[in-house]
Amino acid sequence: MAEQRHLDAGSSLRAFWLADAVVTFSHDKLGGEWNTARDRFQIQLYAHALGLPRMPFYGIGPNTSRSNLVDYRERYVSNGVNIFIPLKSWLAVGGDVEGLFPNVGGVTDPGVRSITTFFTEATAPGLAHSSNFSHYEFFVDPRYERGRAEFRYHVRYGFYQDHGGGTYSFRRFRIDALNQFFPEGKKRVATTDASGQAVTETRYDSVFYIYGRLTTSNTGANNVVPFYFQETLGGSDIDGLPTLRGFQDYRFRAPNLMLIQLQFERRIKGPIGFMIFYDTGKVANRTGDLSFSDLRHSFGGGLTFWSGAKVVLRAYVGLGSGEGHHTFFGVPNLSGTQTHL
Repeated sequence: MAEQRHLDAGSSLRAFWLADAVVTFSHDKLGGEWNTARDRFQIQLYAHALGLPRMPFYGIGPNTSRSNLVDYRERYVSNGVNIFIPLKSWLAVGGDVEGLFPNVGGVTDPGVRSITTFFTEATAPGLAHSSNFSHYEFFVDPRYERGRAEFRYHVRYGFYQDHGGGTYSFRRFRIDALNQFFPEGKKRVATTDASGQAVTETRYDSVFYIYGRLTTSNTGANNVVPFYFQETLGGSDIDGLPTLRGFQDYRFRAPNLMLIQLQFERRIKGPIGFMIFYDTGKVANRTGDLSFSDLRHSFGGGLTFWSGAKVVLRAYVGLGSGEGHHTFFGVPNLSGTQTHL
């Protein structure tokens, strides 16, 4: 059983900060030779903390107005254990048990439109008081590779238990589907690893992605999903995953979500490449309102910067929202929850 430890912390000029501590125990195979998985069995113990002094909020639902924009602050702490069990080359299962400790409120800067001035508990559930939660989740990860195509799915079902009275307890189902196609085949490039050993790395010069996400949330008769745990569309979400890239970050928010993204990336020369994309989706207050009508759309393109077989930096502009353009410059999501786009 191998052990790895990871500590990370940082802050921005705007006083946003983060801190992570992760200990990972891993093993080549669980169960012996019958296990054909190529991934390693893992147990992760972790503690995460985020300080978000100014977050945008436009209201809840698919038809919110930009004129409703306000800001709120959030400090978010979580700790728990994650288990990842690869069973076959095409299947893995696992789960999480964690404690969640959000603290949400208004912004005291007099030059800022604070959420507490314009919204109430009725219009922003969870604003009146912050509860502590236990979160239990089970997931299944099927995957399949054939020729120049890869299909990877992450299906999860979880329960958020509110310890502050039970009002905010809810259940959530989510599926992420990532399909990748490599129209120009692949190249094998000789490189060296961190220890200086020669390795062979698979590299693609072009990739076409089709990505989809569906999230549904369910509550008891008198319960609600707190606004800070609801899904968002617009820019990138709280995990750094791209959504509707022509809109501002967190532009739409609701308990339920559907999203479809198409993206093509091409390496031009050396580490430089380009990308084009199209996004469509919607949020909904009720699961039954998720459909292919009244979808929001955005499209755009930009540059990619590669290191070996991986994109390490993206710079793009999103268009088509009818609300101006939205630019992005930064690293792709590195959380491990999903590594697409």
